[in-house]
Amino acid sequence: MSNNDKGLSEKPSDKFKKIKDYGIPLGVMAISLVIIYILWASFGYIGPSFSNQVLSNQQETLREKYHLPPLENEGGSESEVPPSLREVMKSNATPTSTSQNSQSKMATQSSTNTTISESSGNVTSSSTKEGPSQKITTTTATGVTLKILEGSSIQGNPDYDPDELTVKKGDTITVNNEDTMPHTVTNGESGSDPNSGKLFDTSIINGGDSAEIDTSAVDTGAHPYYCMVHPYMTGSLTIE
Repeated sequence: MSNNDKGLSEKPSDKFKKIKDYGIPLGVMAISLVIIYILWASFGYIGPSFSNQVLSNQQETLREKYHLPPLENEGGSESEVPPSLREVMKSNATPTSTSQNSQSKMATQSSTNTTISESSGNVTSSSTKEGPSQKITTTTATGVTLKILEGSSIQGNPDYDPDELTVKKGDTITVNNEDTMPHTVTNGESGSDPNSGKLFDTSIINGGDSAEIDTSAVDTGAHPYYCMVHPYMTGSLTIE
């Protein structure tokens, strides 16, 4: 029989045993919660903005140490482009637009030269009146669209749509940059790939612009590609 059954009070040793059995686990839990809170308060805010702030502080410290002039404040989309690629982006902006203009002119000329004479077989201008021995034939070029999604410059966001694109050899791929940041579609695993850019490369595509990839000279098979400005953006192009 216990002391309670006998009508006797519990011994002090029994009380201390209960305190030891229940109090120690509760104390350990409380200490663990305090440690978790301290760690969260100390490191929980670390993110992309924290890394940028640390980098900015390091640059300011080095410029003060070596008596260099302060950096000018840059705003807008250009501040998110790595300094090593800004000159490349500026130098490639004009050739890209020129290439697009020449491609649009070629497309206009090919659509204009659709009137073919059956008797002579020579191609004539569409402005020529259609006669009894003439007919008009129209050829339609097949094309595929690859989108660079808005917000893709942020690591972890959806980037290329579709990520895995399959086309037939000779198809023309139109790349539309729906983001505000400049991007590229360059074959290869990364910038360190020795074959990077040798099969296809759109060069810099500014936000809202587009470019084209001609697959007629690309070998059949699967070819990985990435963005030179944001290497974490990757995809795969399969030529059949």
